[in-house]
Amino acid sequence: MTEQKAHITRRISHVDVDTDWSDTEALKLEILKLRDELIGAIVREGELRAQLESIQNEDRLKLELAAVQNHEQLLAMNENLEEQLDAIIESRTWRIGRFFMKPAGLAKTVIRTRGHG
Repeated sequence: MTEQKAHITRRISHVDVDTDWSDTEALKLEILKLRDELIGAIVREGELRAQLESIQNEDRLKLELAAVQNHEQLLAMNENLEEQLDAIIESRTWRIGRFFMKPAGLAKTVIRTRGHG
């Protein structure tokens, strides 16, 4: 974009130095040429902005996809952990330990209640 701007600046300097100011037709023609170049530069800027926006949208979509994939991975890990926990709770060892420890937990609760009451 700076090259285009530099080119237009050079053209304006050229008009200022090399143009016969009494020749209005030549001035009009030069002004029209500069206007066309400016319009072209504006169009090119718009195209570049659209490309940039497209790239940014693409990056945003990639991030969203990565987030969804990460979420799915976390859900799968959570499901796996839940299955492992269920297997532990259903195990004979867990049930036996719970059978013996439940009265101890109840006794602890009673002692706390009486101590704070």
